[in-house]
Amino acid sequence: MEKSAKLPSMTATPSGLRPADFPLKSVESRAAARMLVDAKRSKSQPAGDVYPPGWSPKTAAQQSALESSADIQFFGGAAGSLKTETMLVDAARESNNPNLRAIIFRQQFTQMTDIVDKTLRLYKPMGANFVGAPSWTWTFPSGAKIRLAYISTDKDIWEYLGPRYSFIGFDESTFHSEYQVRNMLGRLSSTDKTLRLRKRLASNPGGIGAAWHKTMFLRGACPVHNPQKSADPGKLYWDGCWPSDQYPLVDENGHGFSIAFIPGRLSDHNLRDDKYVYLLRMMSGSLSAAMEQGCWCELQDTYFANWKASKMVIPYGEWALSGGTRTSLVWTMASENRVPRLIFMYVHRMGRLRQSGNLSHRIYRPMNLRESWYDDSWNQQPTKETGAGS
Repeated sequence: MEKSAKLPSMTATPSGLRPADFPLKSVESRAAARMLVDAKRSKSQPAGDVYPPGWSPKTAAQQSALESSADIQFFGGAAGSLKTETMLVDAARESNNPNLRAIIFRQQFTQMTDIVDKTLRLYKPMGANFVGAPSWTWTFPSGAKIRLAYISTDKDIWEYLGPRYSFIGFDESTFHSEYQVRNMLGRLSSTDKTLRLRKRLASNPGGIGAAWHKTMFLRGACPVHNPQKSADPGKLYWDGCWPSDQYPLVDENGHGFSIAFIPGRLSDHNLRDDKYVYLLRMMSGSLSAAMEQGCWCELQDTYFANWKASKMVIPYGEWALSGGTRTSLVWTMASENRVPRLIFMYVHRMGRLRQSGNLSHRIYRPMNLRESWYDDSWNQQPTKETGAGS
């Protein structure tokens, strides 16, 4: 079919993409059009981006992270690749706007020492004043505020579900569960339309949340040893889903959130001393490759946090061993190929779950043969929230 008229091409979005680059009425084209409208609206207002005096990006990855128009960005990779500094600079870029409210999380306040030291170096020359406990907040001359906070457990998010923030950061985000990061996204909001709403994550490979990070941002593959299948560095993706339930980040009308992954490498700069790389190589197990190379093939201290019942449920895996006795199987994942293998078994007798070993994270197969995850407390009934029980 011939076109009746040649339509003018739309201007590119900040990421260089045009709605015409995608199929007509596709989710991607609608999302690109939305980004274009947002970009034009922001250009009509003063840019206002500010940086610490004398500061400039030191690596291409750092510059790419700061220039990205992704709604949710994950800067992940090797130790020493300037991830934390990038997040802190990014949070303060709009500090000339008095309505800026930003918050940066760690898992524990005892882990905040490095962040506080970096903010003293970066924010104090910008004229900001710091108040410690209990607010832990930097206040800039304009009135803009950046708060430092912590989320240790899932219940801690309730401490932060009141205020709204135009910038939300999770430093060492793989220390956090999907539940924590996902539900804090609900506070990404501002009545000031000139502020850019963005969420930034930064971390090394490993930790309890590494599995869902790898699935959501890296497309399930290691960017070091399997780059063909991993996410393209800096590319915006509109097909992202939350791994736990496959809930999409963008709806059919193009409303939602784009995601991007920025890999950080130690070789991106030469700011560290000559012995730093050898210190990383001496780390034990998979930590060595994770910290030196940013390798995601083997994830230490993580657990299988993105169970997919539609693909991984064993049909009718219940056996009557003796009167009223049933078994429950526990599976884990091989490192890179994510192949499940049996590693554990439970015995369910007389309505009570009996443990035949010791694991910190398990799958319990209840009598209705649906799975749910338990963290620390294994002898309990499945809940509606985890997808088991009915």
